[in-house]
Amino acid sequence: MNYYQRLQVDPKASTEVIKSAYRVLLKRVNLHPDLGGDEAVTKEINEAYGVVSDPAQREVYDRELALVETLFQPVFSPEYILFCHFCGKRNRIYDESRIPRARCGACHRKLQASGPAASGEAHLRAFRLGVFLFEKGLLDRSLREFLSAVRLKPKSATYRYWLGRCYYQKRSHEKALVEFRVAVSMKPKSFQFRFWLGQTYHAMKDHGGAAGSFETAAEIRPDFAPTFHRLGSAYFELQKFDEAVSAFERTLELDPHSIQSLRWLGLCQYSAGDPERAAQAFLQADRMAPGDPFTQKYLGLLGQASA
Repeated sequence: MNYYQRLQVDPKASTEVIKSAYRVLLKRVNLHPDLGGDEAVTKEINEAYGVVSDPAQREVYDRELALVETLFQPVFSPEYILFCHFCGKRNRIYDESRIPRARCGACHRKLQASGPAASGEAHLRAFRLGVFLFEKGLLDRSLREFLSAVRLKPKSATYRYWLGRCYYQKRSHEKALVEFRVAVSMKPKSFQFRFWLGQTYHAMKDHGGAAGSFETAAEIRPDFAPTFHRLGSAYFELQKFDEAVSAFERTLELDPHSIQSLRWLGLCQYSAGDPERAAQAFLQADRMAPGDPFTQKYLGLLGQASA
């Protein structure tokens, strides 16, 4: 399932446009369960909106969407490369049915289709097909392909990562955690692997694990605002308010227009016992998005505290 197509918006649409489209879509076709709508369709729309309306998740989703586009083509145009064990020549074969009887174009001897080249193509095809199915939202079929790819090449960190992503999407967080841990152990400097390990810890409410993963991800890539946003929220749950304030301040250095991070910053400063700075953060958030109930609530509390 392509989330943008599900919401009928352009991939470059602003958050405001996405929010408006989400509301209009539900009202226009009467999809809300309380109004007698289809719960399954409503779930799809809510899932799509939950991802693309959140800056951190949307950033990661957009990168994955771009990656999927580069992986599509080989699924529909397979190419098999077999090396001749006698003369070493590389042979390209485009018809899978010809592989058992294929002969080398140079020495004309029979190629060994059961060799390393054939098994290599099998795990690569399973992986590419898995990514294709994953993007289409066919998670059960995608899972089977990723499991096949991992079975054929268990030491591939990329395959283990995508298997983890599939488990995560199916909300099998414990299984996802295992795969992300394996991927990280193979490539400890991979930002993407660390980030999604943190996401999984966060989903399991293991805020200590999430904080540790996001800390490392931030060290690997210190210019990615969503990492610091997630790190700040993990610190907040651990009641490490000073660390949370620092994380959200860094988020706003990288993304000054993040209203959500401003509200979090104000909440952390309020919780840390700094009402003056909290008021400044909430006032700035109110200027950027007037009338937000959450912002108004804390402005009211701070007004009472200062009275």
